[in-house]
Formats: sequence, structure tokens, C-alpha cells
Amino acid sequence: MRLPSSLTKLFTSGSKGAGGAGKAAGQAPKPAKQGSEEADAAMKKWLNIAKAGKYSTMAINMGIKYMEKGHGEANFMESPSESSGRPPGDNRSAEEIINDNPALKNLGNQKDIKRDELMKRCGDWTENNPDPKSRADAAYNMSKVLNYIDNTQDRQGNERQNSGDGNIEGITSDGDARHGTEAGMLKDFAEQGYGSLPETRQLDQTNDTHVRLDGSNKDNFQWGMGEMGKIFNKIPIIGGILGPVFEGFGEGRGLGDTLAKGFLGIAQGAFSAVTTFIGGPASIAATAAIDTAMITAETVTEQTTGKTITGSEVDHGGNIFT
Repeated sequence: MRLPSSLTKLFTSGSKGAGGAGKAAGQAPKPAKQGSEEADAAMKKWLNIAKAGKYSTMAINMGIKYMEKGHGEANFMESPSESSGRPPGDNRSAEEIINDNPALKNLGNQKDIKRDELMKRCGDWTENNPDPKSRADAAYNMSKVLNYIDNTQDRQGNERQNSGDGNIEGITSDGDARHGTEAGMLKDFAEQGYGSLPETRQLDQTNDTHVRLDGSNKDNFQWGMGEMGKIFNKIPIIGGILGPVFEGFGEGRGLGDTLAKGFLGIAQGAFSAVTTFIGGPASIAATAAIDTAMITAETVTEQTTGKTITGSEVDHGGNIFT
């Protein structure tokens, strides 16, 4: 039912009553814009991809919170550039902001987390700060940085399944932050400030073989398995059989995932062996020739460019002769 024009005018004009809100009666206040229109559009697109890809529930909730509630610290589509404090209208306390942002609530105190330096950049969000407004602003500033880092893409610009999990990954058992991880990016921020945060929203490139593409650390067992997989991949025919097995064990996250990926590698290797040898000598010779060409191309590329490339890049998407 449409309201008469006189009532419509009354409800839309509003009056500056108690609190000076200036909002029409019965009209919910709209969240303040905290990011650019480009960031809003990017967030909407990301949410659709994230839901379809079953990304971290925490990351999805973070995006929804930004879109629906306008909590500026949840906008991880734009690189933070300054410690601005809470925007006008955000009257949350430090405790409320910390509880809203698991990445801050779960932040550790290891050596390379460098809390003292972080507080110099963003302010003191802890109970040591007696000023509630200053503490809340600091919690907002720190949450915005942590959310941006926690939701970065991998080194190749792909979304990570472990992004937005409220856990800054990449700290070793000795408290060191590995480069190419979330913790490594946070360490750089503590030491260098906002200029160190990449506008590309990607984890930093690294040659550290203990760091997975998604920015998580491999333990020594997984690292050893992965390195053995690389060695086997350099051997024609054998690489296609044993390479996936050891690479699978090397890429797993946690015992269950490690075993699952390892056994998947075994299945892939067995399938490769069966399909290769069932075709007889001709099939074996053809597989060996293609494997040799791919290995040679990959080695030449690595030596000339320093870039590690995948098999699909080497063989032009499956056709070695194009």
C-alpha cells in the first residue's frame, strides 16, 4: 500500500529530534560507507565466489558484516593506509571490536608478532590503555590491518581456502615469521608501517620451500616429502607415478589432510602407471618422450627466469607440440 503524498513527505523529511539523528520515524539508519564503490563491488563479487567455493565461514561472515553493517575494519578489499580510528557513528568499545574481529582476539605474542611495534603503529588496544576511546580506536586500527592480511590471496593471486580464518599463520615453533606468510606480512608492517602492505592483496613472493602457496608452513616431514616429490618429478615416467604421492604428503595441512592428500597421490600415481604400461612399449616410449620434453622446458625456464612453473604451463595446457 502506498502512503498519501502528505504522509510520505512527513516520513521522509524527518526532524532533528533527540540525539540529532535526523532520521525519519521508522526508518533504519543506513551504514556509513567505509570504502570505495570499487571495493564494495569487489566485496560483493568476492562473497559470491566465496560462498560457492565454500571458503572460510569466518571470512564470509566478515564480508557480510562489512556489506550489511558497514563495519569499516571488515573491508579487506582495500589496503589500509593510515591509523584513522573509528569512523563517525561507530561507538563500539574496544572489547566489542576485539570480539567482532577474531584475528585480533586470537593474535599471539610470539617474538616476530612484535606487539610493541604494532602498538606504535596502531595504538594500544590492550587493558593497559586507560583511555577507552583511544583503546577502541586502536582496536579498530589493528583489526583493519589484521583483517586485510588474513584475507589476502596467495602468491599467484588466487583466493585461499584458509583466508579469513582468524588465525595469522606463518609463525614457526621458535617464534619466527616466515616470509611469504601472513605473519611475515604482519612483521613487515610492524617494522615498516602502512607502506609495506601490498595493494595487490596478495601474499609476498618467497623462495622459502617451507612455505606453501597458501602461506601456511610445512613441518619438516612435509617439507621432506615435498622435496622428494620434486626430485621424482625430474625423472621421466617415474615422476608421474611417484611425484604425486610425495607432493601430496608434502602439501597436506594437519595429519588427516596430509594422509588424505598422500593417498590421493597414490591413487593418481597408480592410475598413471596403469594407463602408461597398459599401452605397451609404444605408450611407455611416448610418455617418456613427453615427460623428458616437459622436464627440459621447465629446467630451462627456471634457469633463465628463476620462475617455478607448473606442468600445464610447460606443455601449453596439455599440448606439448604447440
